[in-house]
Amino acid sequence: MSVYWQAGIRWTPPRPDALPATFDVAVLGAGLTGLAAALAMGNQGLSVLVVDRGRVGDGASGRNGGQVLTGLNPSYRELRRTGGASARSWWAEGAAAVADVAALVDRHHIACDWHPGGHLAVAASPRRWRRLLADAALLQADGFPLDVLDAGAVADRLGWPGYVGALFDPASATVNPYRLTVGVAQAALDAGAVIVEETASRIEAARSGTFLVRAGDAAVTVGRVLVATNAFLPRSVPGFAGHVRRVDSPMLATAPLPGAFVPRLLAGRPAVFEESRRTAHFQLTPDGRLVFGSRLPAGTPSSPATLGAVLRRLLPGLEGIPVDHFWHGPLAITATGLPILGETPRGVRWVGGYSGHGVALAVRLGTAAGRWMSNDRRPAWPEPFPVGQPTPPATEGRRCRPPAPQTGETTL
Repeated sequence: MSVYWQAGIRWTPPRPDALPATFDVAVLGAGLTGLAAALAMGNQGLSVLVVDRGRVGDGASGRNGGQVLTGLNPSYRELRRTGGASARSWWAEGAAAVADVAALVDRHHIACDWHPGGHLAVAASPRRWRRLLADAALLQADGFPLDVLDAGAVADRLGWPGYVGALFDPASATVNPYRLTVGVAQAALDAGAVIVEETASRIEAARSGTFLVRAGDAAVTVGRVLVATNAFLPRSVPGFAGHVRRVDSPMLATAPLPGAFVPRLLAGRPAVFEESRRTAHFQLTPDGRLVFGSRLPAGTPSSPATLGAVLRRLLPGLEGIPVDHFWHGPLAITATGLPILGETPRGVRWVGGYSGHGVALAVRLGTAAGRWMSNDRRPAWPEPFPVGQPTPPATEGRRCRPPAPQTGETTL
């Protein structure tokens, strides 16, 4: 089955007859991170080559749940415990990232179903609800806008009962992530970047601090390299084995729901994330479908039937409504749940590891990395991520269906 976000769309950049002999920068990975970086560098007058072994947006950028969330993967309590006074500024980065995406969509007139409907974090048990309330108290005390909803208010907002309570964050949004990605790709092209799809690449050290990019049959000299492969970072940069874990998240989109059914579901069309062991997440699309993802029980085969059964248990009224689309998206989960940014001893830079918050953070940190490549002023956040002695690349986890692309690799 196909990816709902990509239905009816086939976007591809113009392929150059021959690549120039030199570029200022090479970017490995044509997802939101690499494309946002290429756009930022192009706007600074740098010549940029973006190479991907797959196609634009075929990784997590075009296959995620379409939720553009403020905040970060760890709870605010966890951040306060581990980061102390830094927690507030870290969380503010996650909030600013959503505003960055909104500004990018507006500036470049990207048609991607951007919808600032907010985000509901719903609690499936009293224990989860107590945790959310503890987070809410800290967030509100630090000035982050948040509404606390009891069980009745949650049922009214969702259109069905069953949750103990919820936190509503008005600043989050939903989007068609594939349309967003190709919109950023087009903006990067307009800024002068060259994007080469479906081409294996390799980066080698060259003389005088430069690098040689082998992209297919071409060999190009570049001054700097940015690795933006996210879930494939362990394959791209030695030393990431054990630090970044790839998780392939199953998702589905139902057929359009019956007209009488839609008005009472998900008032205001928020993004919804369920605080539970199954970590369900869902949204209502503009054409009246439910896009749904969830962790499946251990040993359960990943299929439209098994994921659809989870959705029907959550919302029994969906019996008989078929699943039209089913896919997987490769996520990059870090050990801390925080993104990583850094540089190898030979000068190859990287950014990624968004741990489920990739739509917003990829745009913000990709842009920040692009500026770093332009002016050498390293972003103040994330904190530097050290990579020690090279280790054998990690083997990939279960492959996506259809297979996820393997973006460019480097041995540096």
